[in-house]
Amino acid sequence: IGDSVSGAGTVDINSWDLSGTTYDVEVYGGSTDLGGLTLGTGDFLLHAQNGDGLTISDAITKSLAGTSTLDLRADDYIINSGNDITASTGSLNVILNSDRDNNNDGYINLTSSSVTTNGGNFTAGGGLDAATDFAWGNATLDDGVTLNNTDITTGAGNISIRGHGRDDAGSSTQRGATLSN
Repeated sequence: IGDSVSGAGTVDINSWDLSGTTYDVEVYGGSTDLGGLTLGTGDFLLHAQNGDGLTISDAITKSLAGTSTLDLRADDYIINSGNDITASTGSLNVILNSDRDNNNDGYINLTSSSVTTNGGNFTAGGGLDAATDFAWGNATLDDGVTLNNTDITTGAGNISIRGHGRDDAGSSTQRGATLSN
């Protein structure tokens, strides 16, 4: 859905139920609000393009057997405040990929939420490949990745967090990743 090249237009997803689907879904647009999602057995990719950010504003769940991937990308920030991402049956690989346009400006901020992958991997990073590049702090949030009162539970899955603090000599709080409770 949308244009993977230009990605124009605001995307507002509210309570999508994909539990009956077996195919992959990709959504491209500008500023994005992900307001609830129930996954099926396919993968789900959402990309906020054109220098825009992605906000998770309701729970994301998976309760079907098999392994799926939730790949959330944003050219700027990814914010989740108080909304859980949970796989209760089958495993869910979760990828949070900010600064997708690779301009060293795009953070990840998870506050008062939990991520449970049920054996899937959790990756938080940035750039063209979240597994090898950094989420970057900026003028809004100095830290590349912030996990504040957030639980990450993967079981047998791996956890990878890659952040880089804001490049600003005047700031004394530039951290790649901040974990606080």
